[in-house]
Amino acid sequence: MNWNSQFWLAWNWFTCIPLIICVLYRFFTREDYVKVGLKTYTLDYIARLMIVPAVIYYLIDSYHLLSQPGKLDWCNFAFLFHHVVTMGGFRASLTIPHFPWFFLACFASHCLLIMFPYQTNLNYIYLLVLLTCFYGLMQPPFKYQKLYKEILYVAGLLVIGPIIMLWWFECKNDMLNV
Repeated sequence: MNWNSQFWLAWNWFTCIPLIICVLYRFFTREDYVKVGLKTYTLDYIARLMIVPAVIYYLIDSYHLLSQPGKLDWCNFAFLFHHVVTMGGFRASLTIPHFPWFFLACFASHCLLIMFPYQTNLNYIYLLVLLTCFYGLMQPPFKYQKLYKEILYVAGLLVIGPIIMLWWFECKNDMLNV
């Protein structure tokens, strides 16, 4: 595992519990967004800070994947595809005013996939979380806001493209591929 992947693994271990706490807090303190609107709280700034290193990791890992064309098999292509699609959604993800619980749950469950790459049952939990996020983003007021719609489209692309490829080719999240 290269230094970038070691950092990413450590970062996921570091942020998983705080993200889960954020998800639970948001889940149990949900506001009626239609009535009060989407307010920004300290939790939103914290979540944003926990996501920023992903941008750096995905850029560096994409470079690693592209710089070794001999290792660009279907799994590595799927991971590269995943990185590219995800980077397309980072702007929206980092500028939304409010992180709803179902969106934070995507990041928390993604941490679990990285932390426990051989626990394939976590892939089904991740899929369920993504579907919950799709549903949540299609509800008011999120479905009327441009940034949240952009996130919904990127998440849809992730499932249609790289996530299906990663599942189809039984790719592991152990980051031993480069």
